[in-house]
Order: sequence, then structure tokens, then C-alpha cells
Amino acid sequence: MFNTHPYMNNAVHMFWGYYHYLGLDQDFGVFAPGPRNSNCHMVALITYKDGSTKLWMNPRMERMDHLTRMQKERYRKFFEDNMASIVYGALWPDINAYIARTNNDDPDNPPVSVTLLKFTAVVLPPEQGLKLKNGPHFIKETLQTYYVRPEDLVRK
Repeated sequence: MFNTHPYMNNAVHMFWGYYHYLGLDQDFGVFAPGPRNSNCHMVALITYKDGSTKLWMNPRMERMDHLTRMQKERYRKFFEDNMASIVYGALWPDINAYIARTNNDDPDNPPVSVTLLKFTAVVLPPEQGLKLKNGPHFIKETLQTYYVRPEDLVRK
């Protein structure tokens, strides 16, 4: 919410830790001349040794109260805005290993694979969006299927 200006930085430096902790920082990328025209949401499909599956979802902001949302917004931005891009594809194996590790509840039935899925809905300009009778539809894309190694499941 504060612009990065030298005078402003001098005024708010003592509050920055609280400000950043609460997730109130904004880089103004949303207000750029060409704002994003799509909404992304990522999920992971976890497959276990016995063949059962579980759907893992990053916490959704619209399902949280305002105080929790302020604290968790940075994680949503990291996972859905950044990790959904192919630019950060080199980090997908680490994300998959983390998801497998945090969902390894039964030592006799460990996760064997994690598949990252991205759902994208195009946001139409207002003049076109008003003509639609129902909202935007999601396009599903499989980003990566990761086969879990035993060392991925060890908590560090």
C-alpha cells in the first residue's frame, strides 16, 4: 500500500516488519498498464501406494476471514501467481516434494506421486463480460507429475 519512495521509506522503516508480516505490502503490479486477464488456481492430486488419491488445495483467500487473509496473502501470491507460470517450473519438484511430505500421514501408505494441476479462467473486459449468461469457464492444464522419492518424505 506504500509506494517505494525514499521519503516514504524513511517514514515507515520502523513499521515495515509489522506491515510485511500482516501481508499488507503491494507491488502495484495489479494496476499496471496491462493487468492480468486471467485468474489461476492450482491444486495437487496426490496418489498413494494403495492407489487412493487425495486433492490438495492451497488455502483459498475467499474462504478465510479478513485477519487470516491478510496474513496468508503472500502465500497465495507465491503459489498461484508465481508458481503457476512456466517461468518457475524449476521449483515445481520442490513444491511437489513439500506437498507429498506434508500429506504423508500413514507410513504404510505413503504418497507415490503428486500431480500439479492449474485451472485458468479468462477474465473478459466489462463490455464483453456483461453479455455472458454464466461466468468464465476454467481450462485445466497438467503442469507436472512428480514421482515421490523416499528422501522427499523425510521431515527436516
